[in-house]
Amino acid sequence: MDQRSMAVLNQLLKQDSYINVQELAALLNVSRRTIYSDLDKVNDWLKEHHFTEIKQVRGQGLYIDELTKKEMLTNYSLSGIL
Repeated sequence: MDQRSMAVLNQLLKQDSYINVQELAALLNVSRRTIYSDLDKVNDWLKEHHFTEIKQVRGQGLYIDELTKKEMLTNYSLSGIL
């Protein structure tokens, strides 16, 4: 996963609620299309590491479920990946 995709994942992990693609694009100063491309990379990485994929709810936005957040923050922040 490249650096920008990792930044997308980090933003999603920081969120307490939904974030829409437009907000995420503005935060990272990229286009919505770029965010969708990065989300594909992030979801591939999550699947490879046996985590739940990013959820997208129409009219609400994107989120990562709490269990996945906790597991990722516990297992990967210590190893320097996140």
